[in-house]
Amino acid sequence: MFFFNNDKEKSFSRSVLLIMKVSIVLSLVFAVHVSASVYAQSAKISLNFEGTALGDVLSQIEKETEFVFFYRHGTIDNNLKVNVHAKDQNINTVLQEVFRGTGIEYSIKDRLIILGQKGADETQMIQQGIRITGTVTDNGVAMPGVNVVVKGTTVGVITDIDGRYTITVPDKNSVLLFSFIGYTTSEITVGDQTNINVALDEDTREIEEVVVVGYGVQRRSDLTGAVGSVKSEDIVRANPTQPAKALQGQVSGM
Repeated sequence: MFFFNNDKEKSFSRSVLLIMKVSIVLSLVFAVHVSASVYAQSAKISLNFEGTALGDVLSQIEKETEFVFFYRHGTIDNNLKVNVHAKDQNINTVLQEVFRGTGIEYSIKDRLIILGQKGADETQMIQQGIRITGTVTDNGVAMPGVNVVVKGTTVGVITDIDGRYTITVPDKNSVLLFSFIGYTTSEITVGDQTNINVALDEDTREIEEVVVVGYGVQRRSDLTGAVGSVKSEDIVRANPTQPAKALQGQVSGM
């Protein structure tokens, strides 16, 4: 077995690997979105609280399910006493009972439950935080499918086909995590910024050399046979008339 070693082929292999990574990530994101919608409809909860602090009830819901509550600090009274008696009920039924008479409204987005005071629509609830936008690139090339997550929470988005993202964070002390398969994770504190552009670097520790063989692509470490390397300039210098002659005398045993 043999492989040609030049800069163009290395660049091509790298592009193929990046395309494969993006395709896998986008497929997973689609699958997660579909499963999240199904989960919100099918998840069943059993609770039995009487005169219990709202914060304790919300914490129990998070423990028993995959839902996470999001609200701006100070807008919700966690010490408010609430009652809820539910057995194998869906999340909507449970939340309606929990927030009855409290003046609190909720909106469910996949596994994220946004809370706010009555009279404020969903947009206003979300805008109570800080809206951050930006672009993620690799050497100036837009990176779709990058995970952008608020550190310490499950609140996150992924970059679009142009590498752009928009996310709302609770306050300026929030930290954003930017991660993608094969790249080092970047952490950035929001501070006074509203536009954060990030350039990710490849994680060389996770990159394994690949070898293009006659029947596919394999990691070099997985090969059990001998591997020969022929530089393109050596082939050009030999000026062969047939493909087989291009390797004759260039690779041991051929």
